[in-house]
Amino acid sequence: MQPITQFSAESSPSQKSETHTRRLFFRGNDTGIVIEGERVSLQFSVGDQFLVATDYDYYDGSSNWFYLLSKEMKVLDRVSTPDYFGFIQDLELIDERGAQFGFFGASAKWELSVLPQPIRSYSLHHIRRRTGLYIFYRRYLTLTHIAT
Repeated sequence: MQPITQFSAESSPSQKSETHTRRLFFRGNDTGIVIEGERVSLQFSVGDQFLVATDYDYYDGSSNWFYLLSKEMKVLDRVSTPDYFGFIQDLELIDERGAQFGFFGASAKWELSVLPQPIRSYSLHHIRRRTGLYIFYRRYLTLTHIAT
């Protein structure tokens, strides 16, 4: 994983200000992808793919999503963490395909991995971290809670 700074999240003119979705931009150009969250918090290149993390801060906590994108700007996978009262912190890159992180004010640690090949898995562990239509997609991302 290599940190990059090429993505941004912007509201479309027709979008209501209270919504927590944005359009994803790459190098200033609209990708056509609508993301959950208000801002891009982390971004990495992973081989010929991109990993983009977004968040949404609200009164009772913070929501976080991770998107894996192809170089053609197609969403390959998406996972999310439970909501925490704080932002991602203590990010540590493990290798070229993985990272560990925690949340401000919480002892919970998580490990995020980009798989070299997608898998099909319908285990409860995998389904709980995925939402909506991504439940039935092949998994490129794994998000694992690390016991602390």
